[in-house]
Amino acid sequence: MAVLGGGPGRVVGHSTGEAAAFYEAGVYTLEEAVTVIVHRSRLQQTLVGTGTMMAASLTQEEAQRRVRPFGARVSVAAVNAPASVTLAGDADALEELADQLADEGVFHRFLDVLVPYHSARMDPIQDELLTSLADLRPKPAEVPLYLTGREGRAEGPELDADYWWDNVRRTVRFHAAVNRLAEDGHSVFLEIGPHPVLGHAIREGLDARGSQGRCLPSIRRREDEPERMATSLAQLHGLGVEIDWSALHPEGAPVPLPPYPWKRDRYWVEPENVARVRLGRVDHPLLGRRLPGADPAWEASLDTETTPYLADHRIQGKAVFPAAGYLEMAIQAARALTGGERAGLADVEFRRALFLPTGSVTRARVSFAPHDAAFAVATGSIDQRSVHAAGTVRGGQPRRLGPDLDVDAVRGRADRSLDATRATRRWVSWGTTTGPRSRASSGCGPARTRHSRSSGRPRRSGARPPTTTSTR
Repeated sequence: MAVLGGGPGRVVGHSTGEAAAFYEAGVYTLEEAVTVIVHRSRLQQTLVGTGTMMAASLTQEEAQRRVRPFGARVSVAAVNAPASVTLAGDADALEELADQLADEGVFHRFLDVLVPYHSARMDPIQDELLTSLADLRPKPAEVPLYLTGREGRAEGPELDADYWWDNVRRTVRFHAAVNRLAEDGHSVFLEIGPHPVLGHAIREGLDARGSQGRCLPSIRRREDEPERMATSLAQLHGLGVEIDWSALHPEGAPVPLPPYPWKRDRYWVEPENVARVRLGRVDHPLLGRRLPGADPAWEASLDTETTPYLADHRIQGKAVFPAAGYLEMAIQAARALTGGERAGLADVEFRRALFLPTGSVTRARVSFAPHDAAFAVATGSIDQRSVHAAGTVRGGQPRRLGPDLDVDAVRGRADRSLDATRATRRWVSWGTTTGPRSRASSGCGPARTRHSRSSGRPRRSGARPPTTTSTR
């Protein structure tokens, strides 16, 4: 118990637990404590089958009155609390006593043991026990030591072999020891053992005298042992008990808390010409630069800072890459592969929206499959690839145009029109907004739409995204 600052304030043991208590108090060396436990247990095992034990809700006086008719056949083995005793002796005598208690409605329970400890059945081992423990050399106690094999406190040197015969044969006076501890002002107990069994008795003893107290376990069955011990030590600390944490973690060292978690993001002010040198040649503002490899592929860095007009195309308040942008990518890639020849797109699918978060760069890849002229625009890694648009490139001559449109006749059929302001409001109600750099429509009606060129878009683009994106 070196973890308790200055050691435990007081020590008390129950039955064979007194060997550990005497070692903790400095009366015995570790070798002497083990010697006591070995010989005590060895000799008691020779008495297996000579009797058993029974717990009962009786006071000490009532228990002594009830066992008196049985003589040496039944003894009061332990008095643990004001109304909690353990009886030991012959099995048939205890059975008879159990029947009496059952008739009177008194709680009783047989213990799963085959040795009647602390009873007259211990007498045959007295001589050998005294001989086996004759070499004990007890020293003065370094910690106040309360006894349960005899009444009172111990100085230390008197805890020789004779004391251990009293411990084996006499009644365990645990309740009396708890009373003495409470009288001396102690109310916080730590039970050292494989599982707590005395906590209830301690609380009953304190309650009987009107005292408040706590009893904490060191280990509890089916619980993580280090965690249980650490929890009890923390509770002791909260109750004001000094804990020597350096004894619990002797090799540890204080670790300073981490400083404020600065993200330390760098915001470079980079001229456009420097960025071009760093990123390499860009074939097109949206297409990006061509990647090395057998199959044609391009990678573009899309963000709303270097390409501001992309931020003007928003759906539900979020910047979304426009559909016309995918078409522009595919057309420009086809022109790069064919040397500028005419090309058309077919079977185009827009599969997944591409959101452009503010302040971050999205890497988009345009790839071509040479065997079928299929293209795809995707983001993400190879394992988590998201395809946003796909289709097929068709080369050759342009398709033949249809007959000329009679514009005047179309205008004559128009019975309703929207100016740019009203049209924009309608798009906003649908969840789509366009900023000033991509707002090219000046009005629309059932048969016509008027567009004007706006600034801020790349002049090399054929489709000039996002001005041709459809909203309905």
